[in-house]
Amino acid sequence: MIQLIEHQLPEEAARVYQIFQRSYPFEGRLLGVTDKDFPPLQRTAGMIAKSETTFYGYFQEGLMAGVMKLTISDVVLINSFVVDPNYFKKGIGSKLMQFVFKEFKASQYVVETGKQNVPAISLYEKFGF
Repeated sequence: MIQLIEHQLPEEAARVYQIFQRSYPFEGRLLGVTDKDFPPLQRTAGMIAKSETTFYGYFQEGLMAGVMKLTISDVVLINSFVVDPNYFKKGIGSKLMQFVFKEFKASQYVVETGKQNVPAISLYEKFGF
């Protein structure tokens, strides 16, 4: 199930922080950067709670298995997009992408990743990026 995350609440910001901390080291390794040099891993739960963007989570059996951080206007920016490593290769990334296209009608959708992040690029290309 995909639902809005009330990231301003400390316990929800902490849940998002935890999944970022578990997921982003995988991307960092693909990109060839160390954890201490990878900006997404420098975010704190407090920074997440203060963010003015919108967070959606994919929940499975009550556990947060994926998170998208979006800036929503006539252009939808996918600022962050992670799946917990325990849920890799289960279609969660595709379900989150389908949700964005279904729920937010925009003139443009924007997502970024490094050219070495082949799994993310494959997913994004599947959706026309």
